Formats: sequence, C-alpha cells, structure tokens
Amino acid sequence: MAENTSIADIQAKFRTQVQNYRNTGATHLYAHLTEGCAEDPQILALLLPGENKTAYGSTLLFIIVHYLLLKDETQDQQHALAAYYASLTPEPRDPAEAFPHFRDFCLTHAAAIRALAAERYVQYTALGRAAVMLPAFNLIAQQLGGAPFAMFDVGSSAGFLLWWDHYRYDYGFHQVGPTDAQVQIHCEVRGTLRPPFPDQLPQVSARLGMDIDPVDIGAPDQRLWIRANVSAYNRPHAQLVDSAIAFGLEHKPPLIQGDGSTDVTAHARAFAPGQPLVIVDTYVPVAVREAIQAQSRELARERRLFQVTIGSFPVKSGVRLIDYQAGTETILAGTTVQGTFLEWQDEATATGAL
Repeated sequence: MAENTSIADIQAKFRTQVQNYRNTGATHLYAHLTEGCAEDPQILALLLPGENKTAYGSTLLFIIVHYLLLKDETQDQQHALAAYYASLTPEPRDPAEAFPHFRDFCLTHAAAIRALAAERYVQYTALGRAAVMLPAFNLIAQQLGGAPFAMFDVGSSAGFLLWWDHYRYDYGFHQVGPTDAQVQIHCEVRGTLRPPFPDQLPQVSARLGMDIDPVDIGAPDQRLWIRANVSAYNRPHAQLVDSAIAFGLEHKPPLIQGDGSTDVTAHARAFAPGQPLVIVDTYVPVAVREAIQAQSRELARERRLFQVTIGSFPVKSGVRLIDYQAGTETILAGTTVQGTFLEWQDEATATGAL
C-alpha cells in the first residue's frame, strides 16, 4: 500500500472482498472474518500507516494472525480464536461466531501485527498451479521438438513450483509423473475440451527462482510463515504444502533475491546462452507483470523464450502462454487462484472432447 493509504482505502478493499465472497456463496472462516473486519475501523487501522509491501491488505492480515496462532501453538499457548482454525484443531467451531475472538486477538497483538505488516509479504504457494501449468509446459516442449528448457520462476516464494517435474499429477482420467513422488497433486478437469496432457513430463535443463523476499524453508520461522500463508480452513492444501516442504528440505530450490519489475533481464542472462527459457509468474501485480513482459521482449532477441502466466485476464483467473518469437499470446484455460480445477479453452491446442 502507498504511504497515503487511508482507512477508507483499506475498508474499500475489504468490502470488495466481502462482496466477492457473497457472490460465490463462500461460508468459510475467512469469509466471515472479512465481513467483521470491513466494518471495524480499529482492525483496519492495524494495516496503517501504509508501509506494507503488498496491496493485499485482507490477505496479509489473515496470514499474520494465522502465523501468530501457529507460533503460539509451538509455545503451548492457545487463544480462544484457535478453536475456529482447522489448522489448529480437528473439530473447528462455527466460523460465523469467530469474529469477536478474532477482534480480541488482533487488538491484544496489535503491536506484533503492525510490525509484521510492515516487513512481511504475502507468499501464498498453491501447488495446484503446477497442475494447471503442466499442459502449457507440454505445448512448449512440443514447440521445441522435445528438447529440454530452462525455467525461471519470478515471484517464486519458497520455490515449490520449480520442482514441478518431480511431482505426480492426477486429473481423474489422466495421470502422469513418478508414481512414488512425495508431492501428489489432484486437479479437477472441467469443460468440454481435453487439455494437451503429456504422457511423460517435459524435461527441465536448469531452474531458478527469484523473489523480492525469498523464503528459506530451512529456517523454522520461515517455514511457519509459509504454512501461515495456507488458508486456515483448507486442510488438503496444508497437507500438500507440508509434502512440498519435506521435498524442498531434501532438494533445496535455487533461489535468489530480486524484483520482477527490474531484475528479470540480468538474472535470466545467467542461464546458458542459447538455452530455451520459460519464464513463469503467478498472480503478480499488473504493473510487475507488464515490467516482466517488457524485459522478456528484450531477452527474446537473444534466445527462444516463452512465458507462462497464471492471473486474471482481465477478470477471470486463467493460464496464458506467450511465445515471443512467434509473437503469439494465448489464453489457454480457466482456473482458480489455488489451481483446484482446469478448464481448457483453446480449441487449437485441445486434444479432443471430454
């Protein structure tokens, strides 16, 4: 948020999210908490004075509270709010009753929340995104005649998506990847078109992740932050992230610090000259996405270059593939922020009907 952000600005963001939840019929914990926060100036003021490094005010607040609750758990302390979190209790209480406890927790921990809001980022890691990107990677591999490509993940957080070619994917009617993989991802396929799934995973020749604040999962506190980024009501997602953490601790992802707005070109040139490169970004801010594309156009003068993006185009979540040499930009599929389903939309690359 900019330094001149006001409570009214923050409230508008929360109210928009409330309406989004109502439109989708969401009744989970965060939907109820957002409704309470949107009309509570004291809670909204915790995200001031506007030094936050993210525009996702409501998301950041919920992550911080989840992080503090998880931290309390490691110290054998429990606030009444913990009883509403599926990540902290096997039988969470009715989320419609949670907000008074959430408010008490926030005001009790106001100083810690303000400090974390000023220094931390939203670093949501959805492993399901690997499943919705896989058909795009397969299309790229076909364009390259099966040759391996390098992968550069911009906004990589803890780097879990860098190891997508070591995971197992289950789309219901199609499975691919090592049967004994530590990370096993399920993705629902919707719609009428069959996505171009590979029979074997494409080959990755080199990989690198860049983030403005890379997460070292070898550090206990940073592992806790990644777990806090998982929605507190989503047990399957939490289990998937835990499996990715276990894999990542054995296969440390190559990560560097950098800003997608300015540093893509320099770090991409670290890959071997002439090596085909796939740049990946997921739900980065629009201004950052545009900066990545501008830098990619420059890089495309030097090597074969593709970009796979998951984001909103312009409103619905989807997967986009850019082939810079061919000058094509294609919306391939619809999906969700979490990558829970894949709905193929590009008839030219579909492999049949469902």
